[in-house]
Amino acid sequence: MSYRVALVDDDAEFGAELATFLGEHGCTVSLHMTGAGFLAAMPVERPDILILDHRLRGEDGIGVLRRLREVSTLPCIMLTGGVSEVDRILSLELGADDHVAKSASPRELLARIAAVLRRTGARGAPAVSAWRLDEARRDVLRPDGRGCELTAAEFRVLSVLAGREGTPVDRETICREALNRPWSAEDRSVDVLIAKLRRKLEGQDCIRSLRGMGYLFVGFGEG
Repeated sequence: MSYRVALVDDDAEFGAELATFLGEHGCTVSLHMTGAGFLAAMPVERPDILILDHRLRGEDGIGVLRRLREVSTLPCIMLTGGVSEVDRILSLELGADDHVAKSASPRELLARIAAVLRRTGARGAPAVSAWRLDEARRDVLRPDGRGCELTAAEFRVLSVLAGREGTPVDRETICREALNRPWSAEDRSVDVLIAKLRRKLEGQDCIRSLRGMGYLFVGFGEG
């Protein structure tokens, strides 16, 4: 069997031993210490399956899985050890495909990888194909996972527009909801922020100007 496996575990020794075993059985393994590192690399690595430790330091496995499911249906097996039943159930509800005890043998994990991939028919993870608004990071993420480094005001303006996708939004509404102040005809702050957003979004034609009406968010493209 030959699978591309992404392993997210902050136990370097455990990860190295498991990667060696899987490699000896034909798998290509990419190791990541954090979920953020994995999510950024996923579009390039295109794994077939993710092995995700429930008890990561910092952002735990549940948080990583939740972010993954916002952008991908990549099959995922959670590694458990001292994890409560509530957390195990939550991970299944969020879209984990299986659980395996961290103390289980590597051979059992390999068998579960094969079983999950047979069941899902998955080969090649759907890469993040579109730009997307990340509320947690308060930024826009490119298809490769990199952020656009929006300012707080830029993010709020974009959030107001994106929350009404397909509907024109006038400057008064944007100013009131994003900048928390009234708008006047001499106020160009909204237009300046829109111009900055367009530059940072690198050619994404997602914000349209409508004469006499304001701005219209039409959604992100795929590239």
